[in-house]
Amino acid sequence: MSKNIIPAATTSPTPTTEQSPNTLTDEQLKSNIASELLKYKSPVSADMVMSTFKKFKVPTEYIMAFMKNDSHYGTDGDRAIDNHNPGNV
Repeated sequence: MSKNIIPAATTSPTPTTEQSPNTLTDEQLKSNIASELLKYKSPVSADMVMSTFKKFKVPTEYIMAFMKNDSHYGTDGDRAIDNHNPGNV
């Protein structure tokens, strides 16, 4: 086996709402997301993040992490260029 391949037995599945012992209600999660986006004066809304989470079943933590890394939640155009993200979100 190649050194660069992680055996399936050592990888963990993507957590789901049912698996998480510290599950927040949708309203609590939405409030936390809104607070984070407000810090950056983001044009993205918590509703947008929640609808993406529900539609594509992508954990909100991933959505927020990608947006923060790519463009500081849509507020930094230079980062969008560096990260090849033409939408800046």
